[in-house]
Amino acid sequence: MVAMVGSTASAAASAPLTVADCVRIARDAGLEVIVLDQTRPTMALYVGGMGARGQNFYNDVARAYGYEKEAEIVQDLYLAGRKDEAAAAIPQEWLELSNFVGPEGFVRERVAAYAEAGVTVLMIRPTGPDPVADVERMRSIVDGA
Repeated sequence: MVAMVGSTASAAASAPLTVADCVRIARDAGLEVIVLDQTRPTMALYVGGMGARGQNFYNDVARAYGYEKEAEIVQDLYLAGRKDEAAAAIPQEWLELSNFVGPEGFVRERVAAYAEAGVTVLMIRPTGPDPVADVERMRSIVDGA
């Protein structure tokens, strides 16, 4: 825990809330399925294995996003030690909506949706064959949003 005192605490209390998210980016259409599948084990870990049943923030978030049944299945499989099956149970739609992998129009829509949802900081993880081009593309999309 970090405690702030004096003017530092006052400045922090009056600063606007920063909402951050981290997404994978790739623009090569042939890589969409591969890149999204790479995220499955991590999402399964968070939704299924981060905390006890009933005490998992990420599972609660999945349920709040409308994936109640899927969150339960992922957690059941993960806690039973069936991690590969838990990863396979992550809905493709959720992978697509929580990453910026695809054509520029799709990425622009996702950037706008994240901004509308209140995300103020976007951390990107380029995963395509040309990460510099992916970062440049994101810069132009964000600057134009």
